[in-house]
Amino acid sequence: MDMRVTGWYMGTGKYAGYVGGLNCMLETADGKIITCDVGSGLSDAQRMTWACDPSRIVGKIVQIGYHELTQSEENHGTNLYSLRFPRLIKVRTDKSETSEF
Repeated sequence: MDMRVTGWYMGTGKYAGYVGGLNCMLETADGKIITCDVGSGLSDAQRMTWACDPSRIVGKIVQIGYHELTQSEENHGTNLYSLRFPRLIKVRTDKSETSEF
């Protein structure tokens, strides 16, 4: 799934001072809003580069791998979904728009 990076969060432990993960979002054609926080799949070099200059990743399109689309109990019956076990596959420099599958 290709999602837009809407923000990032600071890492802890080994990644203190670096990007810990990315906040991503996609709105589908049928109105679903899918969000996730992705910490897996980022290289140490990406974490350091993006921490120094977040504009290099925020607003960009990234390809996210995941196990399944889920909906929490509190969001049951709404259009809000998340991804189970998301991981960064790659930054999509060839795309400027999100896509579902």
